[in-house]
Formats: sequence, structure tokens, C-alpha cells
Amino acid sequence: MGVYWLMKIIQIPFPAATSAKGVVFYGAANEQSVRALFGEKSFDTSRLTLRGLVITGTEGGTAQGIALIEVDGKPAEAISIGELVPPGIRLEKISPDGVVVSYQGKEISLQQSFDNASGKTP
Repeated sequence: MGVYWLMKIIQIPFPAATSAKGVVFYGAANEQSVRALFGEKSFDTSRLTLRGLVITGTEGGTAQGIALIEVDGKPAEAISIGELVPPGIRLEKISPDGVVVSYQGKEISLQQSFDNASGKTP
């Protein structure tokens, strides 16, 4: 009886289905609670800085090249499309204006800013 009320309080639904082999299937209350349960954290995009990019050509209509990405003020790392930089940030796309990276399935756009007088990054 106590387990039933505990499941109701923490919003774990009571088992709706049991397989022929006795396996119990639970449904999640919502996707956000499941992500929090398994340790997904939100990512502060201010931790990322695009320090530079080089477009080396195009392949299949998409730009190919290298991006210099700085994470948490550490030295920038050069990565190509599809490569990862800690803590699990993947370079997805490169364009003349910036790049698109992904973190835990969420896409983040990074734009390169230039100092108009010198043409250099600040």
C-alpha cells in the first residue's frame, strides 16, 4: 500500500501493462522528468565562443572546413564537421557567418563577431 502512494507522490504511473514473461512496463510522466532523472543538464551557451573558421570547400552543397571553438575559456580547439569537443559538443554545419553545433541533441548557433575597424575577432 505504501509503494502505491509513493509512486503517486513522485508521479510514477502504476504499471499499466505486464508482459507474458512478467516484465512490467512503466510510462514516463513527461520527457523532462526522465531527462532530469538520468542526469541531463541544461547547457549555458555563453560557455562557447567561436574564435575562427576556415571553409575549405563544398561537398554536396554543404560547406566543409574547420572551426576554432573555445569552451569555458580554455584554449580553442580546431574541429571538423562531425568531430566532438569536450563536453560532447559536435560541429554540425559551417557557413560564412558562423557554425551550428549540437549538444545532447539540441542545436546551438554560434556567430563569429568581427571588429569592424581591424577585421579581427575581439
